[in-house]
This record gives sequence, structure tokens and C-alpha cells, in this order.
Amino acid sequence: MHIWSQYRFLVDLQNYLHNFQGDTIIIGGNFNFVFNLDLDKVGGGRSISFKARKACLALMSTFDLIDIWREKNPLSKILHGVPMSHLVSTVDYILLFSRQINSNVSVYLSPCNKSDHSFVKLAFNIHSDPRGPGY
Repeated sequence: MHIWSQYRFLVDLQNYLHNFQGDTIIIGGNFNFVFNLDLDKVGGGRSISFKARKACLALMSTFDLIDIWREKNPLSKILHGVPMSHLVSTVDYILLFSRQINSNVSVYLSPCNKSDHSFVKLAFNIHSDPRGPGY
């Protein structure tokens, strides 16, 4: 996706999400940029799509969203032991409300076969309260 298209999409998404204020918002997908070159990318060029990154950070700030992988793993590099000759990056993110961070949320980063991406997998551990005799 072209840098301008990334930026425009994120601005449009922010405008659209204003219709859902008060609702639970989870956004996931390939954002096609990295937030942190030192932690989210191995090999390749050292550039960031700053315009799209800035729009995404504004979206996150407006709706109190966090990158759940980075929140749970603040200093983890994307893949340990990857030779520097390989290009590997994390451009797939799951953004969710900061208040949704608790022990019931697990997040994993896994390499993709035949791709230079690592993907993020999110799991919600939903526990129901025991029901009483009236149920």
C-alpha cells in the first residue's frame, strides 16, 4: 500500500470509529509499517513510514488503544536467532483498549512460512462464573 494510502486509511478509520465510542474496539491486520526499527525489524532498509505511523499513533491515542504484543513484551525483539541476512519484520498488529489488558489476554508472535512477516496471535481466556441452582 502506498504511504499516502496508508495514511488516508488510518485517518478515515479514526473518523469512522467515532461512531462506535463506548463500544469495545479491536483492530488487527497488516499495517505495513513498523513502530520500532530496533525491535520490530531485522534486515532490510532502515526506514519507517512516519506519516502512517503518526496517524496510527493518533488513532491509538484517541481511542485509548495499545499494541497488545508490545504492551505484554516491551523489550522483546521479533525473532531471536534470525540471521541478519534475512529480512523479518512485524507489521501485523492487534490494537485493543488499554483497559482490556489483564491476565485473561494472551498474545503470541509467530513466524509466517514464505513471508518476511511475523504474525500476532491473540487469545482471550473467557471464564464463566459458576451458575447457581436457579439456572
